[in-house]
Amino acid sequence: NGVLTPQHSKTKFVPKSLPNTVPLKFGKESKADLQLLNAEEVEICSTLRIMPKPYLALKETIIRAALNNGGALKKKTAREICKIDTNKSSQLFEYFVHSGWIARA
Repeated sequence: NGVLTPQHSKTKFVPKSLPNTVPLKFGKESKADLQLLNAEEVEICSTLRIMPKPYLALKETIIRAALNNGGALKKKTAREICKIDTNKSSQLFEYFVHSGWIARA
């Protein structure tokens, strides 16, 4: 019918930089893995200093735990599952909620 439906643009998630750290610069060795991530995920990995493959493992683990819990997860549970720095796991949790992959319990 030629009528355009309004598209809701997703707001960009901006990760907070970790104190006393410099964002990670990805070298040639991680180029193959970077293609598995979208632009936001690359930025998050860089800011949180997580290589792409461990990030994907964390993402899968958190999303699986959320699915086992009806699609929702508490931030505390996500931190316990990740077994990494609490600042990093908290920001990953916030990004997954922001992206709509999991819900806040």
